[in-house]
Amino acid sequence: MLDEPVQTDTGITLSVPKFYTMIAVALVLVVGAWAGGYRIGFNDGKDEMSQFVRDQPVVSPQPKNQDSTLAERTTQPERTSNQGGSATNPVADSDGGTSRPVDSGRSPSDIMTASGFRAEDPRTAGMNYLVLATLPTEQASDAISFMNQNGMTIIGVPQLDSRAGSANNPSRYTLYSLGLAIPGNRWSAMSNQRLEHQRQVATLGARWQRERRGGSDFSQTNWEKYEH
Repeated sequence: MLDEPVQTDTGITLSVPKFYTMIAVALVLVVGAWAGGYRIGFNDGKDEMSQFVRDQPVVSPQPKNQDSTLAERTTQPERTSNQGGSATNPVADSDGGTSRPVDSGRSPSDIMTASGFRAEDPRTAGMNYLVLATLPTEQASDAISFMNQNGMTIIGVPQLDSRAGSANNPSRYTLYSLGLAIPGNRWSAMSNQRLEHQRQVATLGARWQRERRGGSDFSQTNWEKYEH
């Protein structure tokens, strides 16, 4: 019976294979139409939803301790003093040395200068320097300051006491002028410079004694060779 031709209402006679072929084609067209409609509807719905959803930037979480560390760096003041409360920054001398302020911790062998104490002796070994006087600490400091203000550079060399317990705080300093240094082989040739320098020191010494009650007028001076 399957091989018999199929007769339609219109009187058109179809073979069985053609009939089933037409049914299959119709089913394919129906499925294709449904799939196309679904895809179109899905895309339209996606476009409508994109109007309500906007892209947001991605923010990476920061470590919890980062903000606190930054705050500590920006708010912590710089330390300018040591545990004892005295200044720790060195002071540069005009001759290139490094001095410590008077109120800082220092060694008992430090040299007294107009800008503070320094560990290195600025004198040159083998040169002769004028010795002004040996004075107590306060007098020596004032004399150095006064002479420096008037263009005469002098230093104070501590006189260490050999007695136990007194070496950490020298009470007296010997003053030396750095205004003129004489080599041993130029001693006689520079006699005029020597006398002129002694005169200048004595003139300033008299002023210091008169104006500030200094302990000496530096009129009794002598030359001494520095040996490191």
